[in-house]
Amino acid sequence: MTKYVIFSFFLVLIYPLGVDLYLTGLTAIAKRFKCF
Repeated sequence: MTKYVIFSFFLVLIYPLGVDLYLTGLTAIAKRFKCF
């Protein structure tokens, strides 16, 4: 049970970070394609 709680807490912390990285990556790729 404690492992599940720690895992869910970790997921809540990591998820917004992952979304931010994904969005910044998408914008960077879009800018790169617009440049070419």
